[in-house]
Amino acid sequence: MVHPPVFISSDLLAIYTNIQRLLHRPYTFPEIFHLYAIKPAPTPNTNPLEYTPQNPTAPDSAVPQPISVAALNAALPTKNLDLALDIIATTSAAPAQRRAKLLKKALPPAVVIGAFPAVLFIGASQFAMTQSVLPTSTALTVLFGGMLTYFGATGTLAYVTITTVNDHMVRVTWAQGVPLWERWVREEERAAVDRIVCAWGFKEEERWGEEEGAMWEELKEWAGSRAMIVDRTELMAGMQ
Repeated sequence: MVHPPVFISSDLLAIYTNIQRLLHRPYTFPEIFHLYAIKPAPTPNTNPLEYTPQNPTAPDSAVPQPISVAALNAALPTKNLDLALDIIATTSAAPAQRRAKLLKKALPPAVVIGAFPAVLFIGASQFAMTQSVLPTSTALTVLFGGMLTYFGATGTLAYVTITTVNDHMVRVTWAQGVPLWERWVREEERAAVDRIVCAWGFKEEERWGEEEGAMWEELKEWAGSRAMIVDRTELMAGMQ
């Protein structure tokens, strides 16, 4: 994988991750994931071989989510906190991961939302011409304004609902003040930290919050530096 002429494709990365997982040797994952993002790609049909620099923040440099999940699953049994956090830093928390999510999941809805006012205007125009109560221009203004207000309000409520839901969160939640769009785009990162906290902490829910030790404090501080809170008091059992 580190040999310069070897191009690390997503398929090759998946095979490598699976082999290392089966061998219980996850310690090289952070290095390989970092290499996947920055390693220059060899240019075919060049002699001597030439290389094309890669942009580590480009969406194509993001480690696919199934691979990052498999890597973290392999790292958790080792009880190596630094390894687990490094895997998150080079996968879910990488800038390329956020850009890839925006491109794949946010861009299509954004295009639809951008075209929606035009669709509403066409619909309002057709309806305005079929009625005889108001002048066509007045009816068009009222209909278009009303439809735009209705769908805008309901869309905003849907956006807030989707980005603030926390039923799936176990022990790690967002700190106050984190923008809603950032919560959505970084959800995979938060979920990965949540899994680490659950793996390192007590299994009994009634003992959550009683963990101690330098490693536990390091984990909480690491999460806090990324605007996450471990065991928010008001969300713990019996505190609602």
